[in-house]
Order: sequence, then C-alpha cells, then structure tokens
Amino acid sequence: MTDDNQDFFQKTIRKKDELSGFQSMKENRYFPKHIETIQNFKMAGFEKIKDIYTKYYHPDPKLRFHELVSKERAELIKEKGNISKEDQERLDELSIHRIQELSNYIKSILTEKIKEAVQFKETESDIDFVIEKKIYVGYKP
Repeated sequence: MTDDNQDFFQKTIRKKDELSGFQSMKENRYFPKHIETIQNFKMAGFEKIKDIYTKYYHPDPKLRFHELVSKERAELIKEKGNISKEDQERLDELSIHRIQELSNYIKSILTEKIKEAVQFKETESDIDFVIEKKIYVGYKP
C-alpha cells in the first residue's frame, strides 16, 4: 500500500467486512503501507529487505457475492440443517443488494487523486480498481 491508496483500500475492506457481519475484522484489520512493512522488518532486525513479487489485485465487489452473505448462510444451515431454494433466492437478493451498497460506498469515498492511484474504472454495471500487493524478503544476520 502507498500513501495514495492505503486509507481507501482499508475503508473499502472494512465496509465489506461490516456488510458481511465480520465485526471483529471490521474493527481490527489493518493494511500497512509498503514503507511501514519495510520499517517493521528493520525493527525486527532484518537486513537487505526488498520486495520480490508484486501482484496487481482487483478487489471486484461482485467477486464477494457469497462472502457478503456467508454469516446468514451459516445461520440458516445451523438453524435448518440445509438451505432451501427460497432461502437461496433470499440470500442471492441480499448479496446483490450488498454488492451495490459496497460499490456505492467505494464510489463515495473516491477522490480524483485516488481514482488515478488505483486506476479506477466504472462501467454501466461494474467498477474496477487495482491495489498492489507485495511479497517481501529480508535476511536476519
């Protein structure tokens, strides 16, 4: 994460966690900036720290279809032992509503600077943006 995208991404994921009913994750998750990760490596005594791999992550709200209702799904299974066709239809409707709510939230917190930093794109039916995720290597003497 960078100064340009960390706050935006963290707010986005916390909103997703809130909509999914993951209260603890909403309150406690933190996504460090790249510079913070390097600093943490150094404070732990590592040297020759470098990022060796970058993944360009597209956190598409539509890909969260099942996650956004996983808590409700688990409760139904616990209560009934299975999920009926009608239950599944209600879960699907709820998930679609939550995807739209998440997408609207994401659009509401975007600034022009963030749009550029995350390569934000919007179509008639979808939104897309990119977050860099890095893997780091450090050596401890």
